[in-house]
Amino acid sequence: MQDLFTTIGSFFGSIGFSTAFLIGFVVWILVNIFIIGGWTGFTILPSNGFRFARFRQSWVAKALAIAALAGATKVVLQFASAPLVLVPGIITFRFDNLFAVAFGLIGGPAAVWGLMIGNVIGDTFAGTLNLGSIGGALANFFGNFLIFVMVRDPRMRKGISYVQFYLYVIVSTVFIAVYLGVWFEIVKLAPTEVIWTAIVPSILIGVPPSIVLAPILIKLLYPLMERWGLTAPDIGFRWLSGPRLVDFSNDPKPAKATRAKVAPNDEGTL
Repeated sequence: MQDLFTTIGSFFGSIGFSTAFLIGFVVWILVNIFIIGGWTGFTILPSNGFRFARFRQSWVAKALAIAALAGATKVVLQFASAPLVLVPGIITFRFDNLFAVAFGLIGGPAAVWGLMIGNVIGDTFAGTLNLGSIGGALANFFGNFLIFVMVRDPRMRKGISYVQFYLYVIVSTVFIAVYLGVWFEIVKLAPTEVIWTAIVPSILIGVPPSIVLAPILIKLLYPLMERWGLTAPDIGFRWLSGPRLVDFSNDPKPAKATRAKVAPNDEGTL
């Protein structure tokens, strides 16, 4: 694994740090567009032929509850559970990242907002809050919202859902690593050489182990959150246009929950 770490760092060195930054800057722009879309109710659905869709997240009481639950879980696990060291200095298994992915898929945008805010709170409590934390919070939103639009069935009932999930692992890891590399350069968090030969490779290698087992957690957690009425359709989320409208219409329970929970008088929309 150390050899892989060195190889990745050498690759960025071989193409030149300026070239790495320029390529990364394109990724940085695309990720920010995706994030802003998620904030304003627009997104693209990779598992539905990269078609555009509109959605609404009503901030009803249960939406605020799932946001608080997701954020609090991330903060508590970040401090209460020490990372499991798989490869000293390179790879750790973080329970907060594992649960974040599960909450992002099951709870949708409300949970993702909670996770992003929880990321900032965690850095504040840890005494590591700085300009890099802003990039970390944005990357957190990107990664956890991406799984919601990448995996079509949050119940993980079919094999295609697992294919979509592991494609998500690859795409999110690469994009987050490069995105943070560019962000850290912009805010001058570390020397350029350190960013591209140490920090970015450590993210590329270190992130996947914390989330590859998420489908198991999702299979266990979804029935509980559905029973408590805390899945995305239950807490005021609905698609307004795009191919996922078909998914909701073919699933009587989510459609019924959506109609019940999203009323004209609901306060606040995303």
